[in-house]
Amino acid sequence: MKTKLSLSTLAGVFSAIGLIAASVAPNTLHIPAPMRPWIFMFTVAWTLLLASGVFSS
Repeated sequence: MKTKLSLSTLAGVFSAIGLIAASVAPNTLHIPAPMRPWIFMFTVAWTLLLASGVFSS
């Protein structure tokens, strides 16, 4: 079974990976402390939206 990955799918995956990295290691990316909970919540929401297929046509 072959799967065709589109550019938008790859962009979504890489953005999710970047957000997860920012949530896991905020000191490495120099994220200020007041922004960390918001980035974590946005990461959870973004991952759920990608996994549920909201952005796929």
